[in-house]
Amino acid sequence: MLGFASCSFAQTPEVVMSLPFGELPGWIGSHCHEPRQGLITGTGWSDDIVLQQHFEEEARYSFVESGLASAAVPGHPKMFRLGRWAGVPVVISHGRLHFNEVCGPLGWQPHLLRQWLAILIKAMGGGRRLIITNLVGANLPEIKRGMLTFPTQLVTGGLGLSHHPWLDVTQGEFVAPESLLPCRAIDDPNRFLHAAISAASQAELDWHNGACRYLMIGGAGFGGIGDRYLYQRLGVHTVGMSVLPELGLVCVYNQSRDPADPPLRVGVAQLVSDNEDEPTHDGNQDIARAQAPKLGLFLSHLLQADW
Repeated sequence: MLGFASCSFAQTPEVVMSLPFGELPGWIGSHCHEPRQGLITGTGWSDDIVLQQHFEEEARYSFVESGLASAAVPGHPKMFRLGRWAGVPVVISHGRLHFNEVCGPLGWQPHLLRQWLAILIKAMGGGRRLIITNLVGANLPEIKRGMLTFPTQLVTGGLGLSHHPWLDVTQGEFVAPESLLPCRAIDDPNRFLHAAISAASQAELDWHNGACRYLMIGGAGFGGIGDRYLYQRLGVHTVGMSVLPELGLVCVYNQSRDPADPPLRVGVAQLVSDNEDEPTHDGNQDIARAQAPKLGLFLSHLLQADW
């Protein structure tokens, strides 16, 4: 591995590091002298307006120069950015890798998802909190455009993703991504939920109050009325194209970390961009852009909160 000799957080769990994703980038060694919170900004959340009043950048590195083959995706700058957000040390994955990229335009390369998250965790330098954001469609009329939702349950089985190829777990462990979410997390389960609701209130954003059941689909193939009917029968509240790989990989990380290290804590915040049968990417981006200043303020309050 490159660049970890001076890093206090030098040991990444064997079950992750033994996977075949090559060398991690050398730039990490010069940025891991202090713990940082991790932040993944998805579609809409990666708009520069979200960052501009709150984030002071110290360095940035593209996914490509970090060793990640990456297809261009609108709304995802695909950079690792380090600095301070409202005074809090952070490392941001500015944009993400999606399942349909690594099992689509880039060929069958689910290991790239593992590599991407391993880089982010290393760059956190021992930080223990990771915020994941994404844009979602709502499956119920009362969940309006522009609202925030905070998933508390996952629907994963039987819809083409139940095998989770990005995990490649070789030690016989059962991986339960939902265990990281509010109401299931073992360590003070609702701390993130309370902090997120408080941050949304301070940012004057509406949020869906109550349990939120989230379904990840493999790509931009939402079928419309038929799919909506199916998902409603499953009790799904929101639908999106990400988050499940990140949660699953954090589970693997937590299971295989040094027991002396506390586990990573994860919070997921989703912006509802549509509740229609035929959403468009541009329309979704417009909804997010209208909320961008408030999203930046929301993240500032959440990063400063104790959860």
